[in-house]
Amino acid sequence: MAVLPIYNTLALPDCNIYFKIDFYTKHVGREPQVDDRVTLIVQKENITKDDFNNESFYPIGLSGIVTEVNTNGYFIVHTRARVNIDEVTVYHDKSIDINISKRSDTDDADKEAVAKKIKELKSSMSKYAENFQWAAATRAYIAQWTSLAEIATAMSPWIMNSNEERYAILAEDSLAKRNDMLEKLIYENLEMTRIDNEAKSAQEADYQKIYRESAIKKQMEYLQKELDEMHPEEVSDIRRLEIRLNGSEMNETARKEATKLLNRLKQEGQASQESGMLLDYLDFLIGLPWKKQKFRKISLDDARKILDRDHYGLAKTKRRIIEQIAVMNLKKQQSGSIICFVGAPGTGKTSIASSIAKALKREYIRVSLGGVRDEADIRGHRRTYIGSMSGRIMDGISKAGVSNPVMVLDEIDKLSSSYNGDPAAALLEVLDPEQNNTFTDHYLNVPYDLSDVLFICTANSLDTIPEPLINRMEVIQFNGYTPIEKYHIARKHLIPKAMKEVGIKSRNLDISDEALNAMISDYTREAGVRGLKKRIDTLCRSVAVKIVEGNGKSLKVGEGDLRELLDMSPIPHDIVDRKTSPGVVTGLAWTQAGGEILFVETILTKGKGNLIITGQLGDVMKESAQIAVSLVKSMYPSKAVMFEKNDLHIHVPDGATPKDGPSAGITLTTALASLVTGRSVDPAVCMTGEVSLEGKVKPIGGLPEKLMAAHRAGCTKAFIPADNEGDLKDVAEEVKEALEIVTVTSVREVLKQTGIGSPRKKSTDTKKTK
Repeated sequence: MAVLPIYNTLALPDCNIYFKIDFYTKHVGREPQVDDRVTLIVQKENITKDDFNNESFYPIGLSGIVTEVNTNGYFIVHTRARVNIDEVTVYHDKSIDINISKRSDTDDADKEAVAKKIKELKSSMSKYAENFQWAAATRAYIAQWTSLAEIATAMSPWIMNSNEERYAILAEDSLAKRNDMLEKLIYENLEMTRIDNEAKSAQEADYQKIYRESAIKKQMEYLQKELDEMHPEEVSDIRRLEIRLNGSEMNETARKEATKLLNRLKQEGQASQESGMLLDYLDFLIGLPWKKQKFRKISLDDARKILDRDHYGLAKTKRRIIEQIAVMNLKKQQSGSIICFVGAPGTGKTSIASSIAKALKREYIRVSLGGVRDEADIRGHRRTYIGSMSGRIMDGISKAGVSNPVMVLDEIDKLSSSYNGDPAAALLEVLDPEQNNTFTDHYLNVPYDLSDVLFICTANSLDTIPEPLINRMEVIQFNGYTPIEKYHIARKHLIPKAMKEVGIKSRNLDISDEALNAMISDYTREAGVRGLKKRIDTLCRSVAVKIVEGNGKSLKVGEGDLRELLDMSPIPHDIVDRKTSPGVVTGLAWTQAGGEILFVETILTKGKGNLIITGQLGDVMKESAQIAVSLVKSMYPSKAVMFEKNDLHIHVPDGATPKDGPSAGITLTTALASLVTGRSVDPAVCMTGEVSLEGKVKPIGGLPEKLMAAHRAGCTKAFIPADNEGDLKDVAEEVKEALEIVTVTSVREVLKQTGIGSPRKKSTDTKKTK
C-alpha cells in the first residue's frame, strides 16, 4: 500500500484526484500502476519530506486506488472511504508506514435536498461558463458531476482557503454538515471570480450577497495572512492589534468595544488625530489578562514552609493564609479575598505579602497609595482627556500579566481627598466582593473581573480609614515584636542578609548575644524591626572597614563595641523611676511606633482654683482630665477645698510630643487621688483605661502594644479594663509572665490596690423630714 502525503489539497471520498507521476515516484520509490492501493494522509504544515516525523500528519486520511496512468505525466486516484490513521512511523530513509482503520460517515443528509443543491449549483456553474468561449466543453464536464464532493474536489486548485479549513471538511463526520460546508465553500469561490457579473434572480441575490461578503472577507484575510507570512517585519500596528484581538479571551462587552474602535481606526487610518490615543487604548485593553486562571492544588505543608522560612512569628497572619489555601483546595477553584494588615511600621506587613504570593504560587504586585488624593488614580481617567491613562488597580493587573495576582495596596491609611474626588470612596467598589467582579475603570470603560485577586491592604492605623471601607476588609492586627522575637528575627533574617549585602562571610563576624540584645533594647525604639535592620546594616559596614584594614581578620562584636561601631549613643527610654512621689502615676499609651509609657504629673499651687493642663494634650485627653478632677472631688468631698484655694497643674511629659486619646482617664484620676491624699503610687505600677463620671473603667485599644511597653520599661504590675481581658490572648507570653496583670471595673478598685485607699462611698439614703 502506497502512502501519499498531501498539503493544501481538498480530498473527499468517492472523487477523482489528479497527481503528477513524479509526486508518486518521490514518495513511493517507483512509478504508479493501475489498481495500486494508496492512502492519502494530510500534512499539518507545509514541510519537505526530509522534515517529516511521526507527528507531522492529521489523524484522518483517505483510502483510494489508482484508476489511470496517462502518458501526459499524470495519474488518477479514485478515493473510496475515510480512514483513521491509528499509527504513523517515519523511518530514517523518510519512508512512511501507517496503521489504519475504517472511519464511518454519519448519513444524516436529505438526499432530495442534496440533489436539489447539486442541481442548482451545476446550473449556476453552467450559466457562469456561458460567459467564456469554452462553455460547451465546460457544460459537458459539469454534467458528469454527481456530488458536492466531486465539484469541490475538481475546483480544489482554484479554491482559496487554508490547509486547516480543507482538513476540517474531511474530518467532519456528518454528511449534512459536510455538504453545507462544501456548498458554502463552492459558492464563495464562485463569487470571488464573478463579483463584476450581473446579479441573478431576487432569491439568488440574497444568498449571493451573503456569500459575496464572506468571500471578500475571506479573500482579504487569506491574502493578508500570506503577506504577513512573507513580510512579518512589515505588519502594521493595526494588523498586529487585530491578530491579538482575535486570539484574546476577553468578555463580550470588551470585545465589542475593541472591535468597534479597531474598525474606526481602520477607516480613519493612522494619520488621524485620534489614532495615537486609540492605538494606546487598544494595546492596553487587548493586553490585559482576560483569561481566568485554572485551579492548582497547593500543599498546605509547602505553604507553611515558605511562610515560616521568610518570616518569624506572625502566627495569626499565617493561619489566615493557610485557611485561604484550604478553602481553594476544597472548592477546587481560584478565589480572592480582601485582607487588611494594621500595625506599627517595620512589623512585616508589606514584606509578608511577597511570601504569601509565593505560598499561593501567584504573581505579586504592589500598589503604593501613600499621598494619593485623586480618584482617577484608582478608577483611571476618562479617555476624553489628553494624557488619560488607567487607574493604578488596572495598571497593576496589566503588569502582573494574570487575572489572580496578590495585590498589595500599601499605606491605605495615607489616602487623602481633594477637589479631584475621594480615592477611599473609589476603593469601595474595588474592595467589595459583591461588586468587584464587574469593576469598571474609567479609562477602559468596560467591566473587568477582580474577584480572583487577593487584595492585601496595609495601614499603620485605622483611624483615618473610612468606616465603610473598613467594613469591607478583614482586619488583622500586627502587634509589635517582643525583644525575644526581635532577637530571633535578627539572627535568622536580618544579620545574614546584612552580611551578604556587604560581602562579610560568617566566619569573619560574630555578634554576641549581649551585643544583639543591647542593640534591641538600647539602640532602637520601635515596635517593628526596621530600625534594628538599620543598626545591623551600620554595624556590618563598620565591621567591613575593620576587616579590610585588618587584612581579612575576623571580628567579634561585644556590647562594649556598639557605641563605636554604630557611631551613636544609646537611645534614652522612659523607664520607671524607683523614687515615689504623690501625684505622679505611670500610664500607658499607644503610638504608631508601638506602645510607650508616660508619666502623669500633678501639683497644687496657691491660686484661685484654676486648672492648668500642659504637655500638648488633645481635646479628648483634656476632657479626661476634667472628668478626673470632678471624679476626685466627688470621691473625696473633704478635699474639695484644696481645689478651691489652689491652682491644679497637670503635666504629661514630653512637652514637645502631641498626645490625645481617652485611655489616660484612669491614670489621671489615680494621680489626682494620690495628690490630694498624699499617698504615693509605686512607679512600677502602670495602668490604662477610660473613666466615666460614675467611676467606671471603660475598655481601650492597643492593649498588646501598651503591655509590651510596660514590660520594656520595667513595670511589674498593670491595671487594665476588665472588658479588655479578651485581648490578652494577643499579648506575648513573655510579657504576661513578667507582668502582674489586674483587670478592674471601677476606679475604686484601682485606688484600693495601689495603696491610696478606697474613698468613702456617697450615701444614697435621703433623710425624711416632716
